[in-house]
Amino acid sequence: MPRSSLAGPAPLAARSDYFDSLAELAQYASKPRDPLARRSAPPVPFASLADSRRQAEQRNRLVVCHDYKGGYCEREDERGYTFQWFHLCDTFIYFSHHRVSCPPSGWIRSAHVNGTKILGTLIFEWDAGREDIVELVAPTSPTAKRFSSFSTRYADLLVDVAVERGFDGWLVNVEVDLGSGSAKEGAKEHTRVLLDWLVYFQAALKKRIPHAEVVWYDSVTTEGKLAWQNCVNELNRPFFLACDSIFLNYWWRSEQLAATSQEIQQTCPGRVADVCVGIDVFGRGTLAGGGFESWRAAHAICTATQASQTPSEAGFSVALFAPGWTVEAESLGHSLATPNSFAKWAADDAYLWSHGSPTPSVPIEAARQERERREQRGVLRARQLAASLAPSASPLPISMRIPDPPTFDYEAPLDPLPGSELGVSHRPLASFFSPRPIPCPDFRFYTNFCAGSGHRMFVSGREVDRSDTGWTDVAFSYPFPSLLFRTPELDGVNAAATEEHAWEGSRAVEVKLEDAHDNLLVPFFPLALPPLPAGIELEAWAIWKSIDGLDTTVAPVISDDSASLSRLSVDTASTGSKDWLRTTVMFRCADGTPTNATYTLSVRFSYGVILVGAMGVRPVDPASARPVLASLEYLAAESLLRWQIDYVTASASTASPAPLAGTPFFQHFHLFVRDKAGDKRYLGTTFETEFAIARQCIEEAEAVIIQGVDEAGRLEQLEQRAAQLLQ
Repeated sequence: MPRSSLAGPAPLAARSDYFDSLAELAQYASKPRDPLARRSAPPVPFASLADSRRQAEQRNRLVVCHDYKGGYCEREDERGYTFQWFHLCDTFIYFSHHRVSCPPSGWIRSAHVNGTKILGTLIFEWDAGREDIVELVAPTSPTAKRFSSFSTRYADLLVDVAVERGFDGWLVNVEVDLGSGSAKEGAKEHTRVLLDWLVYFQAALKKRIPHAEVVWYDSVTTEGKLAWQNCVNELNRPFFLACDSIFLNYWWRSEQLAATSQEIQQTCPGRVADVCVGIDVFGRGTLAGGGFESWRAAHAICTATQASQTPSEAGFSVALFAPGWTVEAESLGHSLATPNSFAKWAADDAYLWSHGSPTPSVPIEAARQERERREQRGVLRARQLAASLAPSASPLPISMRIPDPPTFDYEAPLDPLPGSELGVSHRPLASFFSPRPIPCPDFRFYTNFCAGSGHRMFVSGREVDRSDTGWTDVAFSYPFPSLLFRTPELDGVNAAATEEHAWEGSRAVEVKLEDAHDNLLVPFFPLALPPLPAGIELEAWAIWKSIDGLDTTVAPVISDDSASLSRLSVDTASTGSKDWLRTTVMFRCADGTPTNATYTLSVRFSYGVILVGAMGVRPVDPASARPVLASLEYLAAESLLRWQIDYVTASASTASPAPLAGTPFFQHFHLFVRDKAGDKRYLGTTFETEFAIARQCIEEAEAVIIQGVDEAGRLEQLEQRAAQLLQ
């Protein structure tokens, strides 16, 4: 959570997000667990609305594998890496090198808000991994012969952990030889029982989480040997068939893609899209070298099956590994520590993914990659010489051998890179994937565009906190306008994310029209709504301000191809905060929609430059309950401030202690103290109905203030004297 130093130190997490051995996992499972154990954010369930719609689209899918500095490195008091491209991503894998890596709750929330599945990682590496991969399938009976049967113990524990924490499955990566002991005895038997274990694991997981996925990494083979295939063949196909998909290693070339396409057609037709072809953004053997050239590998993957597939078939999926390269690459020299350095990184990240002109990093990285390609010629020549000097190469003594001349010209121009036939120097990764509609299962949507990190914090348009080192809370990242930031850019529309001003969180979206238009419709988000019942009324709202002094008008719009919604009214009013305005537009669906549809949330305006600080959609029901902040207490023994939410209906004169089905809710809460001089000072922001706060902070305050942000972006405030809380 964004947290001010005034509130005192944050409490330590009550549970670990990873386990370094299967024994640690078993020990964790054997102990009772507090269901209220501290987490960065309450879970948001995965919504299948957008998922089912995407499955019907028959398109290239994107899997992103997070591997940023080993994982688990986010700190509340330091600006760190967050991922703002969930809208392009079907499945996100939280990866680290611990035996069992669970996604932190903030990452789960951020993925699910965008309609993206998120998986943990089960990995076996090095000597300890060889021991644990045997333990994974070891039968429970001490008299049972090794690899004659398997235990479901760890499969069941892994399912339990995914259910308990609310994520959507596992990547299974076995990077060790199978078998037991130094002689790897029983490798093939171990392989057979591991395959049986995978079949059980997938079925058990889907029984508890129907939409769950098990992804197999292209590593160990059916012979029990660690040997990356870089394609689907008879050595890894059984593992693929036992799981939902396979993540191919990164060292493939076009011939492996062709062989994989043929293999799938012959042995498991219809599963081309379940082959996730790896791209390592760090390069490391990836076609075209990764980095800003990663798009070339994506192009090769997305076009590999076009000749053989029918129009109704999807092609290979792309599995992108370590997109945090934009921060970690030494050649780029980025840091997130200051606003200036963060802005330079953000420009590079946007150039890789979505939009923007070439940055100063682009020619630097191009020169580095060209040097590496030329150096590879030297490596190739060294291998040729080593082969010619091998004892088996010739009966002649080494001193009498004459090496063959090189088979290439050192000075010749480098071969064209894949994708050169397109005649473009760059394509952003977003150009290969369509944006995922944001799921709105209860007709509700909210965003303030926050990236989940910042150096400043805004509440209701006012800066309430500033930090030299910044802050990170991945949970506090909200959907990014996927239709606004895209390639090709919208004609006559310039858009940018800015951190100079914001309504809530750390940033707003600046939109500039180059010329005056007659109510130009500027799309922001695709939204996946359930079927609309006849007569339902929806409210679209936007909080915005003009920053060039022009008297423009702005209106949020919900639209779909069938024009099922008609506009009822438009209202613009001041928010009472620094020139920020709120425009609310009411829509009505007269006849209803029988099936799920994708809607577009846009902003209509005519000229000038505006900042959009927050926007959303909500159903309008005069009889529905309204959330209000109720009791507030301070638990001194736990240094915890806790409050309660009640729900008031239009027909009820008293509050209800529990939320009603489908009622509105608070998005998050801001906390302040009012000091003895009457000044309001920021403590932090949270999704929970509790907040850790040092007793001294309350003792020195006159009052404590909680502000709940509702689904329309409005504030509900509760203030209580500090002395009463300490009684």
